[in-house]
Parts: sequence; C-alpha cells; structure tokens
Amino acid sequence: MASRTTSRGAAPVTLGELAAEGRRVWLWCERCARSRSIAATVLARRLPADLPVPLIGRRVRCRICGGREVHSRPHWPPGETVASHRWHDGGSGAEE
Repeated sequence: MASRTTSRGAAPVTLGELAAEGRRVWLWCERCARSRSIAATVLARRLPADLPVPLIGRRVRCRICGGREVHSRPHWPPGETVASHRWHDGGSGAEE
C-alpha cells in the first residue's frame, strides 16, 4: 500500500498503516548521508499513527550528526511491486 485515494486525490501511506502491516520506514540524512531502515512499530511508539510517512523525517533527528534534514519513505522489500514498477535489488534504484 503506497497511497490511498481520498477526496483530494492520492494520500501518502501513514505510519499506522505501515506498522499494522509489519513494514519498515527508510530514513536518510541530507547532512551526513547516513541512512537506515527502522520498523514502523518502533516509530509508532513515539509518533502519531495518522502521520503520513513522508512527514516522519520532519519529526526525527539523525543519531550520527544531529541533523534535522531527514527524509523518510516506506521501505518496500526488493522485488515488491510499487506503483506498477518492479524494483530490482541491484542497489541503484533503477527500474527493471
């Protein structure tokens, strides 16, 4: 589940939805380029369940450099279909 349709169009998936599905959130820091994947259930202990995943980065801080320039997105498993594209596990993020 990447998004759902609302009266305003497609809405991003929420933290609670990822946590209910046992998914993870991918976070990366613009300042030091560190990235990590964290279980949505861990984040859901501290953040609201209705928080859209793209906004999680605004609510966290990098553990390495302390930076607030953190981005977030769902961490979809390799090979899973996302938005009608299949991503390979080659690490480049290129489409198959």
